[in-house]
Amino acid sequence: MSIGTLLSMPCAEGLFRRAIAQSGAAHHVISADDGHRIGEYLAEKLGVPPTREAIAAVLVERLLTGQTELKADLLAHPYPGRWGQEVVASMMLWQPVIDGEVIPGPPIERITAGASAQVDLILGTNTEDWRLFRVISGGSTRSPMRS
Repeated sequence: MSIGTLLSMPCAEGLFRRAIAQSGAAHHVISADDGHRIGEYLAEKLGVPPTREAIAAVLVERLLTGQTELKADLLAHPYPGRWGQEVVASMMLWQPVIDGEVIPGPPIERITAGASAQVDLILGTNTEDWRLFRVISGGSTRSPMRS
């Protein structure tokens, strides 16, 4: 997903000659409104103002706890009106945000339109790598490495 996003970004143009997009596509992005709303929810969990500076000043341990609490809230209450349709569909809170500048539009659409057409690209996937997300989200307690 990260490679797809990078390949779509105007500010990354010319930085890559070759890339490997392994397991994940350039589909996952959220709107600026949804990104701001999620940032506000995180700030609320952290007990700080919803500003970049305030969130950046939070100790890492507390930030990780706040993120875990927010993810639990999403899993318990997956309402598109609260989180945004893209977040509920993917159950991923932390996605690139279409800001109109760094990420001017959905990466998959920009790549389809020719962004990074000069980059040699290898695409791949991993069998059942999605299982890792189930462990991270608490949907499974089994290790993704064990059958």
